[in-house]
Amino acid sequence: MLTIIQLIAILAIGYLSAHFLIGKLQSKFFFTSGVEYIILGVLVGPHVTNVMTPDVVNQLSPVMSLSLGSLGLLYGLQFRFRALAQVESDAYRLTFLEVLATFLLISGAFALLFWYPLAGQDDWMAVFPSALALGATAAVSAPAALHVVKQHYKAQGKISERLEFVISLNQLLGITLFGLIFCFLHVGETSGIRPLTTAEWAVVNIGFGIVLGILFYLFLGKEESKNLLLLALLGIVVFASGAAYYLNLSPIFINLVLGIMLANTSSIRHRLLEVLHSVEKPFYVVILVFAGAAWNLSALAERWYLFALCSGLYLLLRYWGKSLGGYAAYTSSENPEQLPRRIGLGLLSQGAVAVAMIVNYRQVYKNEFTDIAITCVLISVILYEFISPKLTKNILIDANEIQAAK
Repeated sequence: MLTIIQLIAILAIGYLSAHFLIGKLQSKFFFTSGVEYIILGVLVGPHVTNVMTPDVVNQLSPVMSLSLGSLGLLYGLQFRFRALAQVESDAYRLTFLEVLATFLLISGAFALLFWYPLAGQDDWMAVFPSALALGATAAVSAPAALHVVKQHYKAQGKISERLEFVISLNQLLGITLFGLIFCFLHVGETSGIRPLTTAEWAVVNIGFGIVLGILFYLFLGKEESKNLLLLALLGIVVFASGAAYYLNLSPIFINLVLGIMLANTSSIRHRLLEVLHSVEKPFYVVILVFAGAAWNLSALAERWYLFALCSGLYLLLRYWGKSLGGYAAYTSSENPEQLPRRIGLGLLSQGAVAVAMIVNYRQVYKNEFTDIAITCVLISVILYEFISPKLTKNILIDANEIQAAK
């Protein structure tokens, strides 16, 4: 009970600080929100004030799984196969090239770094999940910077719409890559006749989400009550996330599959999205505060040079990956004049989705590279949330969708 009370108090403080302080700073310095909750988590975490002790952080793991699952369900509900046919091929090319370039660059570089210089040759189950998780978190982009720019400058046009679609598909691909890590490099054994293979874990992961989606659709049908829908959504997310937590799978990915299933079968998809959006903010806050509290500042202080090297490499390679993918899409486009040369720089915002992924990674893969991975992602999220709105603004200025003088 004390843990829950502490959590509620922290969330209340975080919300008030964001409402009264961050809102004013945003309008003056032009950055996206979310960073304040990570900082709040650091301040109340075990390495500063110790309000959230390590025991409290561990006790909140089930709450975290619910928050992670809700995030996956929200992204899944926004994805409809019918809408894919209405999008031009350039958007698909851009998405696949920038995701692939970023994922391969960072996963490959960190696999080599962890394997040899950092002496991980004897523990490939620590090396490869860490490197692949860093690649997947780097590949995802968030819409926060684009939304801030569109709201502030009233930007609208073809490039804005294309970036919005690319980011939504980007998140789908990034979460899928991340979820499959838990299948390919699964931790723990089953109690059955024999351990499951990689393919079987993937089938369990995807099949579980599909079955839950079918059951939800059959039982609720065309239910109109928002309260009943909210209870049903939370119930199914708790069940799916609990199963993922128990099996050492990703609750984000399982609920993503569940959300895609509902988005393409349920006639009340818009009502489900509306209900989930009404409780979206608390789940985001929980994830960001938890990430800040779980950030091991002691290890960072002891080996600051190593953490600085890895974080700098992650930041640089992510910038190169997005830039290279965007430029490759530009040069291979049938209409390059309609695609800005630097469009990859409009995809640098990471946001809560990357934080959620690295928190999920920490729940399952606890090894000598975990603290490095968390540090790389959190520093990247914080930095890019400050600079990505300006980079996105410049892309839209080049596309003549906003005026440079504004």
